[in-house]
Amino acid sequence: MRIKPLAAVLVTLASFTLASFALAACGSGGGTTAASGAAAPSTASPTAVEESACNGQSWPHAVPPVVGMILTQAETRLSCFNLAHATAPDGSDVFTQALAGDWRITAVTPAAGTQVSRTDPITVRVEQIASSEAAVLEPCAWVTDAEASQALGGGPTTSQPAGDIKGSVEPSCTYRSSGRSLSVSLSLPGDFAVSAQSAFALDAAAGAHGGAPTVPGLGSKAVCVAGQTPSLFVLLPGDRLLSVIDWSASDCSAITGLARTAVSRIG
Repeated sequence: MRIKPLAAVLVTLASFTLASFALAACGSGGGTTAASGAAAPSTASPTAVEESACNGQSWPHAVPPVVGMILTQAETRLSCFNLAHATAPDGSDVFTQALAGDWRITAVTPAAGTQVSRTDPITVRVEQIASSEAAVLEPCAWVTDAEASQALGGGPTTSQPAGDIKGSVEPSCTYRSSGRSLSVSLSLPGDFAVSAQSAFALDAAAGAHGGAPTVPGLGSKAVCVAGQTPSLFVLLPGDRLLSVIDWSASDCSAITGLARTAVSRIG
């Protein structure tokens, strides 16, 4: 069973989000491709937490709609299923042959909605995404460079979007200033093995374990997971999850205001 490299539900969702941003930071500006920027999917095994979440669903379960999605992101959505093959137009298997580049799903077998067990094989057909493909999302519009600069010490700040093309369910923006950086990401429907609520519950549990309460001003559906890399998570309506990570701090104080700003603009 395949999952997206370091981006399925891990022991804590803090680890999940940190991995996602580390990969997202490899993207480029306007017209970026997949949020991961990975050359090819890996074959990491599901964790105990992921297994618990997957087993909590009713099986057989309907194959989710993944046509049009970026392959590395769809792997998260399909991590409870047995994603066996990803076939390129020339018949090559993207998984076994480690084909370079980013890929978009054009077909899935069995079709979306078909009831399958966890062990029934699922195959997708994919096409390569052109590196010049234009962006359709603007993740760096949720927080301006000037606003991010205040959280990063006030110096000149640059921003870099990732996952901003058609079919992406993981748009993000990374801000950098004088050796410091922070990231803002929005997981959309389709970016979860189960749901945003399930993912947030793991975040909340991680925050509670570390002694971090819910975040004031963002309601009961926001939590800071403090530690070496503070991560702030906000559950949004419509099966969405906002994540803000400060790569250079020890708590969430600098990014709480940015999270409020992002929430107001995302809606």
